[in-house]
Amino acid sequence: SVGDFVDWETLELRPPSEVYAPGFLSDRFYFQSAEAPLDRSEYLLVVPFDLPVDLDRRAGAPEPALVSGPAGTRVLRMAGRQFPQIYPERSSVVAEDWVPSVRASSGVGLARWSRFWADRMQTVMRASPELRHAAQLIAAEAKRTKQDVAESIVAWVNEHIEPEATLFEPATVTLARGQGNRAALVMALARVLSVRAELMLVRPLGRAPAAAPLCVQELDDFSESVVRLVRADGGVRFFNPRLRRAPFGYLPPELAGAPGVVLGDDGLLMARSAIRDGRHVTMKMQLDKEGAAAVSVSEDLTGWPAVEWNELLQRVGRDTTKL
Repeated sequence: SVGDFVDWETLELRPPSEVYAPGFLSDRFYFQSAEAPLDRSEYLLVVPFDLPVDLDRRAGAPEPALVSGPAGTRVLRMAGRQFPQIYPERSSVVAEDWVPSVRASSGVGLARWSRFWADRMQTVMRASPELRHAAQLIAAEAKRTKQDVAESIVAWVNEHIEPEATLFEPATVTLARGQGNRAALVMALARVLSVRAELMLVRPLGRAPAAAPLCVQELDDFSESVVRLVRADGGVRFFNPRLRRAPFGYLPPELAGAPGVVLGDDGLLMARSAIRDGRHVTMKMQLDKEGAAAVSVSEDLTGWPAVEWNELLQRVGRDTTKL
């Protein structure tokens, strides 16, 4: 009835992280809820006494209080009162930018995270006789058309392999299925053909502005994979495995200019698109003496608008009614 309270408590036990052992990385805890107003919202963290802890507090989250815990532990308590219910707007910014929250960690760093994922990806990019045969065909086509080998690799993969949201499927399996992990396949073909290629994980601009500082608790924001290819002339081009019909070197707006980390390194690089997004409309109108007009309009699309049209045309095919 009116005035009653419901008390809700969850208990999580976390072993040391595979990436950061003996450290850990918790989930983010939000002190406010979209489901109900909260009379008291509390986050309690119990850790070994000598384990250092880093807290990423956002949007006015309560200050932590530190006390001794039982059996060689210490306790961090963060609590607040009278949190009103929140009502998120459609297409609002990410919740941690405006909802009070905290995420705790220990031993988390870019270098360890990057090396861990680099090690995991090594077996994914192994070659096979079938893959080497495909590489020979690509090299022959590049020589015949006098095209850069890196561009020929991307063109071949775009033509023969359907994209699929996976990062750990081996390149050989993707080649056999004709769909799957296009990033790994491009990397494997590049290695066989002695093209410098590096796998990058990029933080989309929708998660944080390009200039936003690195937050080690949010390394999982670097969620989009791209391949950084170095052409024979030294120029760098990026390949987005999600886009099958994009021109060589194109990145969509959410990734163009976004920071990323090359797996195995401990620094950030910017992902750059070689093609700008644009829409140029030319309209010509001819009036006669009676006021009637003949109008012709042409549109020149580059970048993302052109990619969208290409995808649409492929789905529609020859059905002009749908077009």
